Amino acid sequence: MRPSPLKQQTRTQLRWQAGSLDSGQSRTFTIHIKPPRTGTVTVTAQATSPTTDPNPDNNTDTKRTDDAMEILAMVEGLPAALTSVANVMKILAERSDSEFPLEKEVADGFNDIFGALMSAVAVAEDMGPLFRQVHEQDIARHEDPRNGHEAEKGWNV
Repeated sequence: MRPSPLKQQTRTQLRWQAGSLDSGQSRTFTIHIKPPRTGTVTVTAQATSPTTDPNPDNNTDTKRTDDAMEILAMVEGLPAALTSVANVMKILAERSDSEFPLEKEVADGFNDIFGALMSAVAVAEDMGPLFRQVHEQDIARHEDPRNGHEAEKGWNV
């Protein structure tokens, strides 16, 4: 197993170095969180750069998992997110020799990561339907609440 691209980790913070991005480019990082207790999870992502950003207002985003429907949305988005990261690894592997001064072993490592992520995509594709199947009644109750949305808002998985 290859080391992750994680640059720094503290109790409350993870940092990656994304490298250079041209104007209009984006880079996606996907993290999986296992909270130590139930309740709302708040995740904030922030991008910083030593160069001046003409639009610094779009460098921070915060997500809260207030209810299980948000978790469902994240689960259903996993295949696309993982595929995006996998494709970055594939491009790095393909271009490491021709465009970057990287040795073959590094390209092989990117290929390994690509393969592992694509295996994860295959598993993630089954998670949305599984989630919907095992929580069918909860989802139905949320989409058509008996006593209004506030009464059903906090069903927990």
